[in-house]
Amino acid sequence: KGGIIHTQMLPVKGINNVNARIKEVTDSIKTVYNAKVNREICQSDVDINILDEVGKQAVRLRETNAGDLCADAYRYVTGAQIAISNGGGIRTSLKAGKVTYGDVIALLPYENYVEVLEVSGQKIIDVLNACTSFLPVENGDFPQVSGIQFTIDMNAEKRVKDVKVFDKTSNNYLPIAPNAPYSLGPIDYCVTGGGLQKMLKNEKVVKQNIMLYSEALIEYVTKALNGHITRDYENPQGRITIIK
Repeated sequence: KGGIIHTQMLPVKGINNVNARIKEVTDSIKTVYNAKVNREICQSDVDINILDEVGKQAVRLRETNAGDLCADAYRYVTGAQIAISNGGGIRTSLKAGKVTYGDVIALLPYENYVEVLEVSGQKIIDVLNACTSFLPVENGDFPQVSGIQFTIDMNAEKRVKDVKVFDKTSNNYLPIAPNAPYSLGPIDYCVTGGGLQKMLKNEKVVKQNIMLYSEALIEYVTKALNGHITRDYENPQGRITIIK
């Protein structure tokens, strides 16, 4: 108590600061980790983008090929008629070429699970209106979609119009029926009140926690796409039209 503390700088060179046992354990962990993250999931002919040409978060502003791919994966895994992904849940772009497990986790990094809800057509319209009301400002709730088409009219008070849902029987998009029930495949973050403006919080859950949203993408590209993302995903597929 009350003593003087003396310090001295010592050269690191020559000091053995490596514990052989600890190094053995950490090296083994690194080996397992590298094998997992470098595991090839698929090949892609195209870049899968969340950014636009000037570096803005396009996935939070308009339809992107990354949004199309992820929403298609959720719809495929859930079997829902419609899938909606909040743009903010899609975190990075993928380069053309080999896509690894680590790349997929970087794209969809959170512990979010895909689910199935039953919602009315009007609820879907309301969700789309609410989640596009921020434009032209970037917002993580911007909807990336599958199984549905719609137009955003920036000059109208209720921006969303011409909402159409894909019909398997006719193999065509038909006008949404506001009073009809539809199956919807979002991630649980959007169901528990965190995303899509908390508008799905009280909706009927049909299937819960089906699988992680990253696993859903892996399932889709390996099974539905046979391990090959083709040029079908080179550009956004025309699901969202914006009138300025």
